[in-house]
Amino acid sequence: MYYSAWGNPTMINRAQLDGSDITTLVEFTQFPYQRPTALAIDVDENVLYWVGDQDPSLQYIDLRYPNSEIVYHIDYSNYLHYPLGLALDAHYFYWTDWLLGNVIRASRGLDSVVVELIPNQYTPRGVNIFNPEDVQGNLNA
Repeated sequence: MYYSAWGNPTMINRAQLDGSDITTLVEFTQFPYQRPTALAIDVDENVLYWVGDQDPSLQYIDLRYPNSEIVYHIDYSNYLHYPLGLALDAHYFYWTDWLLGNVIRASRGLDSVVVELIPNQYTPRGVNIFNPEDVQGNLNA
């Protein structure tokens, strides 16, 4: 399991499902006011993504290099004002923005096309997606 902890300093940790073997992956000592509000894992690419309330970018780390201190940023400053939910599939990122009141989708390719899928919502929070075509052993087969 992966989770964020808003202590001093704020961290993103990994632990076993029984709560053992806690490992800190990211420690926000340089930016103590950054607080990850949502996490999403790309299992195929072994990448952990997150959004936070103090940074207008989607951030990520490559989990294949657990001791790396490199945090990557994808700038979505026009669409990330106060994100509270994050999900992904093979082609898109999805997030909610509490301040803008939108559910937003951005392509994962180099073109980074961003679409406000569901605008004018009252304080949207979490988002989750399910695409039966993405499930191994397709449920409809």
